[in-house]
Amino acid sequence: TILHDFALNILSQDGDVIEILGYDQNVRMEEFLDVLVHQFLNGNEPEEYNHNNNRGKLQTTGRIIGPSLSGTDIGMNRKHVLVKRAKTIAETLARTRICPLYLVLHSIDGVALRSQVVQETLAALVLYSGIEQTTESTVKS
Repeated sequence: TILHDFALNILSQDGDVIEILGYDQNVRMEEFLDVLVHQFLNGNEPEEYNHNNNRGKLQTTGRIIGPSLSGTDIGMNRKHVLVKRAKTIAETLARTRICPLYLVLHSIDGVALRSQVVQETLAALVLYSGIEQTTESTVKS
């Protein structure tokens, strides 16, 4: 797609890129946060959140990470934990990153990204870390 090409050919020249495919409902937001910790924090969960959960191994390919994220199965009790974790990860990224980290969202209104939990988690990442946003409307302009 044009958004993927923009991420691959333009944004990746300036920094790291994470693509989230909002139309794919198979991956969960918690897994996305795991990828951020694994890929950009050397697997070290930020101290404020570290609860010694036993997480599975993650696989990433290149500078663009996928597939998608979904929060449809996260209950209300998990909502605050997920958003707090995103905030802590974002604050750590803001303190430790030198180059930009771009978050490219495909189909932000897609099934994987439309839940309130996912929207609040993404908002926390952007608000607290300075992750730059690129939308399809920005690409087409």
